[in-house]
Amino acid sequence: CERTPTGVLPLPQEKEDVWRDSDEVSPT
Repeated sequence: CERTPTGVLPLPQEKEDVWRDSDEVSPT
């Protein structure tokens, strides 16, 4: 697995959006 630099990592806001999307699709 290749490690992605901090610059490539998505912003916290974007990450939250993805997490929320995943939660909506399949809630835990």
